[in-house]
Amino acid sequence: MLSIVVPIYNASRHLSAMLDSVYRQRYREREVILVDDGSTDGSGSIIDSYRRRHAETRVVRQPHRGVSVARNAGLELARGEYIAFADADDVLLPRMYSMLVGAAEREELDMALCNAQFLRDGIACERICRSLPSGRVMSGLEWLRIALEARELLHAVWPTVYRTAFLRTHGFRFIPGLIYRQDVPWTTEALLCARRVQYLEEPLYLYRVQNRPPDPGRWKLIARSYIGVLDALSELNREHAARLRPVLGKLRWQITDQGLRIFHQVRRLPALADRVALFREMRVRGTDRLIRENASGYTQKRRAFSRLAYMYLVLLLSAAVLPDTDSTLSAETRTESTEARLFSSR
Repeated sequence: MLSIVVPIYNASRHLSAMLDSVYRQRYREREVILVDDGSTDGSGSIIDSYRRRHAETRVVRQPHRGVSVARNAGLELARGEYIAFADADDVLLPRMYSMLVGAAEREELDMALCNAQFLRDGIACERICRSLPSGRVMSGLEWLRIALEARELLHAVWPTVYRTAFLRTHGFRFIPGLIYRQDVPWTTEALLCARRVQYLEEPLYLYRVQNRPPDPGRWKLIARSYIGVLDALSELNREHAARLRPVLGKLRWQITDQGLRIFHQVRRLPALADRVALFREMRVRGTDRLIRENASGYTQKRRAFSRLAYMYLVLLLSAAVLPDTDSTLSAETRTESTEARLFSSR
């Protein structure tokens, strides 16, 4: 059986289309766990209507605590041999889970992954991963190396079916404190530990692109989440250091890549005080050190140097203008990697 976990928070605009795509899946041995994370927009009524029509539905309701806590709640309740996580505003193609679960059963996989497409104005567009071919069964560590070298590591849980026993044996949980980018440390750690992984290049998941109005508060939360991501990735590298020698350079590149995204969010902030507050917290938490020490290759080192130089200059010039107060922050920088294209479109 497959457990499909859908965290839902104020997703009423696209929720029916998403749930229709879940219940139209050709793979029928399933339970659907809908986790209502304190929605206030009518999503709850939509959830109840699907529960009445579909006996395989289980509903969890909790105060709004974020997608990480919602996914963890679904993971705790899952009864299936396999588990998948889908986002509440996307669309799944009908063959997705039959193909992924079929591959997982046939090859005894810990993780079965597929490609995805962007969904713009209701139309499926370009593939998210453009150069990774369907591959042989390999270790997660080898797949991590290949995807990082291609700059197409997709830090997302939704294109993957996981063997539930694999997740529980390793005690994987999403980090509750990360409001955004929770998928980055999760996918990295899962791949570090997976013995058998297979990727299917066929796009079976449609990732909805949404145009959002300017929102400095959201940009600051994203930035702060990236700082937490760097801490988590650095800890993962230390924890798995002995096993990671073959890919350690690639994983160090990943830390700096994630850290440079902070500066994309900084450039969006109109208030100097917000930029300075973010940069001050980066200094206190050592985020600038992680970016600097893990940079690899000429291009990344050059980008890291220029952005950190800008950060230090802003801090120097602001010292005489702004009070030294604690505040919240903002983070990210845009690259041409798969994840940058993906996240900047949401």
